[in-house]
Amino acid sequence: MRVSTLDFFQRSIDIFTQQQTLINNTQAKIASGKKILSPAEDPIGAMKTLSYRYEITKIDQFLKNVQTADSDLEYEDSILSSITNIYHRLKELAISAGNGSLSPGDRDAIATEMSERLLELQSLANTRAASGDYIFSGFNQNQQPVLTDSVGNYIYAGDNGQRSIMLGESTLVPVSDSGKEIFFNVPSDRVVANAFNGYVSLVGTAGALVNSGSLIPLGTNDLSINNVSIPAAVSDNISTTDSMASAIAIAFAINSQFALHGVEAIANPTSVNMGIYTPNTLAGNQFSINGVAIIDTTGTESSLLTSVNAVSTLTGVTASQPGGAGTAIIFTATDGRNVQLQTNGTATASFANFDLTSGPLDQVQNGTVTLRDHNDVMIGGAFPQYAGLVRGTYPVVNNTGTGVIATPVIIDNVTNVAGKFSIVFNAGGTTFNIIDDSTNQPLTGFSNVVFTSGQNIEFAGVRVNITGMPNAGDVFGIELQQLATEDIFNSLNNLINSIKGALSSEELSYQIGVGLDSLDFAEGILLQTRAKVGARLNIVESQMSFNSALQLIAQQNLSKVEDLDYSQAITQLSQFTFALEAAQQSFIKIQSLSLFYFLR
Repeated sequence: MRVSTLDFFQRSIDIFTQQQTLINNTQAKIASGKKILSPAEDPIGAMKTLSYRYEITKIDQFLKNVQTADSDLEYEDSILSSITNIYHRLKELAISAGNGSLSPGDRDAIATEMSERLLELQSLANTRAASGDYIFSGFNQNQQPVLTDSVGNYIYAGDNGQRSIMLGESTLVPVSDSGKEIFFNVPSDRVVANAFNGYVSLVGTAGALVNSGSLIPLGTNDLSINNVSIPAAVSDNISTTDSMASAIAIAFAINSQFALHGVEAIANPTSVNMGIYTPNTLAGNQFSINGVAIIDTTGTESSLLTSVNAVSTLTGVTASQPGGAGTAIIFTATDGRNVQLQTNGTATASFANFDLTSGPLDQVQNGTVTLRDHNDVMIGGAFPQYAGLVRGTYPVVNNTGTGVIATPVIIDNVTNVAGKFSIVFNAGGTTFNIIDDSTNQPLTGFSNVVFTSGQNIEFAGVRVNITGMPNAGDVFGIELQQLATEDIFNSLNNLINSIKGALSSEELSYQIGVGLDSLDFAEGILLQTRAKVGARLNIVESQMSFNSALQLIAQQNLSKVEDLDYSQAITQLSQFTFALEAAQQSFIKIQSLSLFYFLR
């Protein structure tokens, strides 16, 4: 085969160019340290390189987040530690203020330091992080969280949010805590008292004797009070028949929802007017009350009353004759249980309203309930009559005198933290009774109390006074309420004012006790928060190690794909250089074989 001179030269140039390209490419790889200079060289390797680089960039950001989270949490923990120290100092000051030997000046000095500590506490609660964000303001990080309003009350201006940072693909760690939870949702045993003028006393409608088993018990939707549905009544475990329709059962069902509707229900005595009695002896089962046979061998009005009252501990029913001999006899179950009356019809004695002689009878009478409140009462439901009530709105009966009740204050430990009381003025408005609304009975020692305008009235741990001149029948209500939560700032402010005030030793002791309890509760929340912060720091530390390990693995994988093997590349460079030089030497030799070379 003949090869033209032009073709020879062209092929030589191509070989030189190819070898020089290989040399240049190898030199470029050696200079960069990378074995893939363009995706065309190794598409799969290039794709892996991009993936590993993205992974490394992502892990680098996670590591930066870890550092940020660690810094934020460490800073928050240091602030919480400082607040703990303030709480401890405030406890010491509060305890020392209870020393009965201190002078008013000494207590003022204690109150002054407590005020400074309170300002310090507010300052720490309003701490900013290095980024400038308020650390206890929730998501609203640009808003100072703890402020005071125009009258000096402390308020929370942040929100309930909790800022978090991603530390890994599936690891999200909170790096802040809401000041509302730490400072403003502190559990409380503080009791507050509210005063009211007037009251509602709604007495249920009494029924009559009916056949046993015919009373309809209260169903779930039969009665509502102030738009709160009353659950179905359950057995009172006392009445011998129709025990789910007794006054006790209905009052219990109503009071089970007291926290929602705020209305006291009292089971009224169950009273049965038996009518005028025609006396004679009673034997066997001729007459029984609540399942207990009444035996009367004498057969007079007086002996019947004695016989009924002799077994009242078994029946719960007492007998009386308010009008005297020859008038109607009244049976009463004072606890509100049902009164069941039975006869076999063989007796010769009888009552006008319950015939013992005409044949077997089994009848029952249930009591009524009274609803008491110092606000309007709304009765609703499908069948409120099953509770002896009538649907409608019953407004407070306003007082008619000029009496004005002051805001009550708590001066001592309160046994009934949800107590409701009524100060009821008697005829002439010169004396009053203090009624326990839950029983509708006067408190011991508070019947017919002489009234003096402006004089302190103290009962059940409460102090109040009434000025002016109330009229007969005027009612002033006092309702106690235990706070579920309170904020530590206002609690401390109340404590400081109590220490500075001219309080009795009992009242000061109570206020200090409540203040110390608030500090204990607040410190408990603080300790829980610090424990959570510590747990988060452990997660951060663990995630830092994990992210570092992932970063190393990704870098190693990237190195395997893109990093150059220098020994191999240098060997290849030597081979390519040698091949180029050989081709050049061959070109020189071969071109001398040209015919033109011999013609010269």
